[in-house]
Amino acid sequence: MSRITQLTTDKILAGAEERVQLQLGSRPVEIPEPLGSLFLELARSRQAFAVLGQNEPGPWLFPGGRAGQAMTASHLTVRLNRLGIRARASRNTALLDLAAQIPASVLSDVLGISITCAVAWSHDVGNTRLGYAADLARREFRKSE
Repeated sequence: MSRITQLTTDKILAGAEERVQLQLGSRPVEIPEPLGSLFLELARSRQAFAVLGQNEPGPWLFPGGRAGQAMTASHLTVRLNRLGIRARASRNTALLDLAAQIPASVLSDVLGISITCAVAWSHDVGNTRLGYAADLARREFRKSE
């Protein structure tokens, strides 16, 4: 949640053919519909909630209660819980799904988590990925044909 609250509106990219992308690292990630439209709507309709001082939303996708600052992770968690969205359970489900698809070393690099943690997640889903290098080589070979 702490990383989500630090998202800024300039990270949301509206591309051709109404495709929405989110810039999280060096490459933008395509956001599938209907989530992409919701991202754009959030960026357009966000409001600052500062009681004192500047009442502009600033660059934050989730403006906070203090002027010029993002919403706190705990406040966003409370708001999501009111809607019936449990952030930790959703995060863990997404991590398990990702750990099932990629090797632990890649998971560690992509998410910035320790290799020990990434190996544990991969082990929990039964992903040993012994054939990952061979799969990659086959994909590259098919592209070159």
